[in-house]
Amino acid sequence: MIAAVNDETNLVEKERKIDAIRWNQAEELSTFDYFDINALLAYLVKVNIVARWTRLDDKQGREMLHRLMTSLDGKDLINKQ
Repeated sequence: MIAAVNDETNLVEKERKIDAIRWNQAEELSTFDYFDINALLAYLVKVNIVARWTRLDDKQGREMLHRLMTSLDGKDLINKQ
């Protein structure tokens, strides 16, 4: 994954890909952890990514915030069971 990011010449796209990797990794590490430290740390990682992109690119930041809020909805978890 990281090797593919290294080939990217556009710095903004490189940052976006790195943050996508961080986001997905945080999500993977807290998949079955709902109310413990892993879930809180994953949430913190995502909030920091959203805050950073909101400062850099308002549209991208809002999209990421919407994605974060949707993931907190819990409907997907209920529907899976």
